[in-house]
Amino acid sequence: MYRGDSPDGPFDIEVNAELIPASPDSLSGGRYSLIDRTAQPGATYYYRLEEVEKTGQVSSHGPIPARGESFSWQQALILGVLALIVLGLWVWGGRKATRTTRSEEREQEDARD
Repeated sequence: MYRGDSPDGPFDIEVNAELIPASPDSLSGGRYSLIDRTAQPGATYYYRLEEVEKTGQVSSHGPIPARGESFSWQQALILGVLALIVLGLWVWGGRKATRTTRSEEREQEDARD
């Protein structure tokens, strides 16, 4: 799989170093996926797939456009709210545990007296 910044190429960035194994069922084919870990969020890229036959014959397919995913403001807001909830629970839980420990210490001191 090769990537380019334009539908006209050049497709000079090799996305995967190894061949993607073929489907074991040559009649129905298979469903394939590949994650381009070097793609930048929000950027549109064009991919060209090179199919390599057992005979060594190469066929090209594409270009296929794809846009790198990025967080929307809604997703960022939800993550921020969840982070605040977790922080609040951590702080509140720590205070509650401290209060419980202090109460237990007082009970132990009263029992000694």
